[in-house]
Amino acid sequence: MDRVGVRELKQNPRAVIERVEHGATVEITLQGRAVAMISPITHRKKWTSAAEVAIALKLAELGPDQTGWLQEHHESRDADPLVDPWDAQ
Repeated sequence: MDRVGVRELKQNPRAVIERVEHGATVEITLQGRAVAMISPITHRKKWTSAAEVAIALKLAELGPDQTGWLQEHHESRDADPLVDPWDAQ
């Protein structure tokens, strides 16, 4: 692992970032003691499909609703139907 002082990082940040970009993990030091690490992103996913979310939710053991929120939601929905505010009454 590479070690870089704060002063060197401040004076030449591009060189440090390029080392990280090429796979190095860089430890940042302040007065000789480690204070941070910069490491490369190994896998960055920009989008998760709906199918992947559905699979993840099916695999998760959520169990029954312990909060009562779902029941409350259904009751309020049934008692107060949607009304079009622009509909002339």
